[in-house]
Amino acid sequence: MKTANTGLGGFYKTKIGKDGLVALEKTDKKATMTKGQKAFYKSLSSVTDLKKGDVKVGLVESKGEVLVGSYALSQIDVDDVGKFGTGKGVSAAGALGHVEISAKVYHPFVAKYTT
Repeated sequence: MKTANTGLGGFYKTKIGKDGLVALEKTDKKATMTKGQKAFYKSLSSVTDLKKGDVKVGLVESKGEVLVGSYALSQIDVDDVGKFGTGKGVSAAGALGHVEISAKVYHPFVAKYTT
């Protein structure tokens, strides 16, 4: 969840419960979120909100048949996502947000991560 925490800029932390459910926990950081951090928070919170439905996504690392994210397998390859880095325009947080939103759209059934 390093990528998610980086994308949130220290304003929120991701927590994965024993049940696999992901929650965003507000920190006490005092500053203003950047436009990108706000956008990432909005996309991430949309898939972790229990009131908005259930998204089941498996997290894998360096799995050959999953290139960044696989709709068919409902998996995200965290190693692939991490390779996007933190550059302008394209970033690991942006890639993660994109894959999560895709999971929400194509699997409209709160983000539950399995390994």
